[in-house]
Amino acid sequence: MKNSLVPEAVTLTLHGRDTSAYGVCWMTAAVGEPVVQYTEEADARFLRAVTLSADAVEWHGMVRNTAVVSGLEQDKSYRWRVGDKSGVFSPSAVFKTIPADGDSLTFTVYSDSQDRAHYGKWFPAAWRDAAESFPASALSIHCGDIVEEGNKHVLWERMTRHNRGLFCSAPMLPITGNHDHFAEEDGVMHPYFNISSPEDKPEPITYYSVDAGPVHFTMLCSGDYGYTERCGLRPEQIEWAKRDLASTDKPWKIVAIHTPFYSPGKYGTGKYNEYHPASLHAQLNEAFASLGVDLVLAGHDHIFSETFPIGADSRAIRDTDYVIKRIDGKFYRLAVKPEGPVHILPGCAGNQNRPVENEMSAEVASRFKDVVEIPRGCVSYVAVDVKGSVMTAEFVLVNAVSGERVITRRFGISK
Repeated sequence: MKNSLVPEAVTLTLHGRDTSAYGVCWMTAAVGEPVVQYTEEADARFLRAVTLSADAVEWHGMVRNTAVVSGLEQDKSYRWRVGDKSGVFSPSAVFKTIPADGDSLTFTVYSDSQDRAHYGKWFPAAWRDAAESFPASALSIHCGDIVEEGNKHVLWERMTRHNRGLFCSAPMLPITGNHDHFAEEDGVMHPYFNISSPEDKPEPITYYSVDAGPVHFTMLCSGDYGYTERCGLRPEQIEWAKRDLASTDKPWKIVAIHTPFYSPGKYGTGKYNEYHPASLHAQLNEAFASLGVDLVLAGHDHIFSETFPIGADSRAIRDTDYVIKRIDGKFYRLAVKPEGPVHILPGCAGNQNRPVENEMSAEVASRFKDVVEIPRGCVSYVAVDVKGSVMTAEFVLVNAVSGERVITRRFGISK
């Protein structure tokens, strides 16, 4: 019989606006005396570990355990685990803290890892390739739809167990997809991550922002009680996003949202779905252009796409200059001083790949610089590296069975 205090669905996030604190969250079947332990990487037996008490709250038949770890040294690796004072602990993991300042940051982007029947077993092909190819990655972003039905704990337990090496070895910045907040007004995803909401956020939906190195991340929620797929974001979130983007002096600004502003798939081009992106254009495109957003990350359509820079009027700025530059032995196509943000879909990290929409109008098609369908049996991700005035990105398509790379695209922005 399984111990009711065995930790399940263990996750690590950043907690607060900067990188000085880390949020830890896990579920148990019963209330105990939950603790977090951390120590130096070499202390595999936790002989010199610091032990912190955690909070426990009953939630939908489970117990949600959370703690905030702060006061860690910057740019240092720590071994950590969660458990109970009775001696029941999770397997340990190692993560490296993120420097608060600096002019460089590497991170990876995933989306739509939910799958039917496989419970997250396809996802490792993507993040394991990323861990090997981009070992400097300090954090990951998930653009939503982490599991198929967000109100089923068993799906979260299996997803996080099969992908413990991602959820526990670097902080994740997650956002809700339509499957994550499935049938729940307060956002089902939120209880599985210990995220600190901004003080001026008036509602329970999960949106927040983080500063890491030279990048300011604005993480939007396309849940909004289900209204995003009808008429866009609620006014409260729109105004918060504008205030948030205006509040930072970081040289790079990145927005993440599940529902895309621009997509070559059915949610961006289909004749019955045109009002989805159109509402977002009207609400935020002008603000993104005027407030200097560089990159917008989204998911939902399970396709890779890269737009031309997008202006305040929603039109592609097709006369943007591009250069080919060799960086660290790789060639990248860089947009030079773009006058609007580039919108990226990282593809699909699960097994529900979709085709490009056949009924795409000429106007919609004109916005895309590159499009890649994710073939059956493959998963994908995007790795982003910021160094000074240059941001490079690499789209990687991986065979989920063999782990071999199928397609790579390299692009970026030069300021």
